[in-house]
Amino acid sequence: MSRAGVLSRRSFLGVGGAAVAASLVAGYVTLGGDDAEYRALGGGFEPVVLDIAEFGILSAVAAAMIAPLPGGPSVVQTMTAARIDRELSLHHDNTLAADIKASLTLLEYLPLTQGFGARFSALGTGDQLKFLKQCAAGGPGVVRAAYAGIRFLVVFFYFTDDRTWPGLGYAGPQMPEKLFEGGNRIANLGPGQKKGLQP
Repeated sequence: MSRAGVLSRRSFLGVGGAAVAASLVAGYVTLGGDDAEYRALGGGFEPVVLDIAEFGILSAVAAAMIAPLPGGPSVVQTMTAARIDRELSLHHDNTLAADIKASLTLLEYLPLTQGFGARFSALGTGDQLKFLKQCAAGGPGVVRAAYAGIRFLVVFFYFTDDRTWPGLGYAGPQMPEKLFEGGNRIANLGPGQKKGLQP
């Protein structure tokens, strides 16, 4: 994948409003969670662009969005959240990262305003899936845009791991892979970042 990657501001058109919505939700509820809790969700990874809480939220959302096929890797094994953070570090346009951060904050705290009784990352799996289905079915609007943007990232980075391909019936590219230093593959993550996330 080129340095430009798959992400662009266009990928999150309409999500800029998530910052406003996230601020309103955060002002409405009592914010909870601490770094230790979020660090545990993130498996000890040290993010570069996202903060510890945002990375923990992304990890929780990714785990809820992806149900591995039998024998397939988990989102932890594919380092999906870590590779998204790595991709963000390759972009010099901070507005994209701001959109993603706002979207994660919105998805984390919105359940508290909709009767779920807890932040997204603290919900049980059933309630997490119920909430995400509500976001997906919500029609046009900032919540659906935030959900769709984060889902796109999670699905893309999960299924670009070659261990997911057999379950899809995909034999892989015909040409051998060329690894380049600026990429977002697992091999590009630093040893310190991989601590606790080794597949």
